[in-house]
Amino acid sequence: MKLRNLFYLFAMPLAFVACSEETGTPNTPDAPDNDPAPVLTITSEMAMQFSSEGGEGVITYTLENEKEGVELNATCSADWVTDIAEGETITFNVAKNEGEKRNAIITVAYGELVQNVVIQQLSITEVAFKANYFTGEYYGSIFSPGVGNYFMHLSENGFNEDGKDLPNSKYYALDLYGPVYEGDRSDNVPLPIGTYTLNVDADKEEWTIGYDPEYSAYRESDEYGSSLDPYPYDSATLVVTEEGATLTATIEGITHHVTFEGEPQVTDMRY
Repeated sequence: MKLRNLFYLFAMPLAFVACSEETGTPNTPDAPDNDPAPVLTITSEMAMQFSSEGGEGVITYTLENEKEGVELNATCSADWVTDIAEGETITFNVAKNEGEKRNAIITVAYGELVQNVVIQQLSITEVAFKANYFTGEYYGSIFSPGVGNYFMHLSENGFNEDGKDLPNSKYYALDLYGPVYEGDRSDNVPLPIGTYTLNVDADKEEWTIGYDPEYSAYRESDEYGSSLDPYPYDSATLVVTEEGATLTATIEGITHHVTFEGEPQVTDMRY
């Protein structure tokens, strides 16, 4: 009997140790991770383009699982990117460019996390323009047998209710020729996806931009909405994709980079 009791006395501590190992403690390898790693995400564009005039830029971001004592910082080695300030957003200034096209990188860091934002600035002979509207009309093949005619405008402000230019606005008119749309009459005719090129020698051929400056040209309006004299394109290439469109056009020695995101709005003008 005494030996049996002694056996129980020695065995009991072992049982307590086994119980402790099964339940686990914060210091064991099986303990849950209560300290998730930070996550830094840039929510604005990773490549920003500025005209030769420069200006202020804004980088937006989100930061998850912040750590005490760790701060966000943004740096750039280019002397033409200045006044970088971190806060709820990151702001900076781009100086005027009087030389060639140039690039720089703003590095956004939080601890060991690093994100790079590319800053591109056009030369004095280049212009960047973001169009908010890409609208026009489809005339079928009535003026261009066998070829579809799409008369379009890339613009910042669109038109008034009468279809006239709005004050102090810019317009890139494009007389496009592409595949014939053979669908039923539609509220919005799809603009054919592809590349259209200005061709002074071709008239009303598929995948071309008409050369007549009455229909294909850049123009501005004055403070009253009156259209000023148009500037014909020396060269022009329009690329239409599912995401939007990009126009690269040369006008009096200046290269215009025009971008549009979204779906073109094309009114069906077929009779």
